[in-house]
Amino acid sequence: MATGRRTTRTSCGVGSRLRIAIAAIAALGAMALPGIARAEVFQGGSRLINFETTVAPTLLPVKTYAPVTLAYSMDFGATEGSEYGTAARIRLDLDSDFSFYVDPVPQCSLTQLENTTTSTAREECPASILGMGTADMVYTLPGQGPMPASGDVTVFRALAPQPSVVIHLYLAAPAPHTLIMESLIYGTPQGTALSFDIPPISGGYGLLTHFDFGMSRVTHARCGDGVLTQQPTVTYQGGATVTGTASRPCTQTVVRKKRKCKKVRKGKAKKRALADTAKKKKKKCRKKKRR
Repeated sequence: MATGRRTTRTSCGVGSRLRIAIAAIAALGAMALPGIARAEVFQGGSRLINFETTVAPTLLPVKTYAPVTLAYSMDFGATEGSEYGTAARIRLDLDSDFSFYVDPVPQCSLTQLENTTTSTAREECPASILGMGTADMVYTLPGQGPMPASGDVTVFRALAPQPSVVIHLYLAAPAPHTLIMESLIYGTPQGTALSFDIPPISGGYGLLTHFDFGMSRVTHARCGDGVLTQQPTVTYQGGATVTGTASRPCTQTVVRKKRKCKKVRKGKAKKRALADTAKKKKKKCRKKKRR
C-alpha cells in the first residue's frame, strides 16, 4: 500500500472502520482461492493483452444469484518490434449469469477521492470499498530513460443516480498523482457491462503496463448453463482495440426436493389419533346408556 500524508481527523472510529473494511476485503480476496484462474492472450494488430479473471466460488445456484468475488488482471504489451500503445478505455462485458446489487453499500463522492493518497481515500470512505488492486506503468520523460512505477488501486461504490463504481489509483512517484476512473453499471443485450476511461497519466508521459483489481459485496452470479462468460475490450489512443472472450466453467448446486413421506406419516398419525378419540367417546356413550 502506498504511503502518503494522512489528514488529521477529529471524528472517532475512522481508523477502526478502515481496518475493519480492509480486513473484510482481504478475507473476501482469500475466498477467491477456490475459483478457476487462467491467463489468456488476446491480440489486435500489434497490441497484446494478457488477461486473467477469477470467479469465486464456482459452485452456484442455477436460477438465483449468489454473492461472488470477481478478480481481474491485465498486462498490456505489443508484438516484437512494435511500440506499446496507450490504453484509453477498459470495458468489461459480463453475460446474463452475472448481476450487480449495489444498494446496501454506502456511496462515496468523487470530491472525497480527488487529489488524495491511497490511505486518505480509504479513510474517507471505508464502508464504500468494494475491492483493491495494483497498477504498474512506465514513464518516458523527455531526456530520460524509461522509468518504472507502481501504484495502489481501490474500488469504491460511487455517488451517482445510477449504480456506479469508481476506481482510485494513486501514484507516489515520480510525482504524486491521483487518477479517478468512474463507470456506470449498465445493462446490455448480453448481460451487464462496466467501462472505465483512463485519463492521461502525468500529462501523457505515463504508460500503463499492468492493471489488476478485485470486486465483491455487490457482485453476484449464477450457473445457468455451466459456463460464466466475460469479454474484455481495451481501446487505445488512436482507436485501435483488442478484445477477447474468457469463459470459465461453473458447477450447478443440486437442489434436493423435500420428501412428502413425512407429511403422509403425520397425516396418518392424525387420522389414527382422531379415530382413537372417536372410539373413546363411543365407549363413554355406551357406558352411560347401560347406567
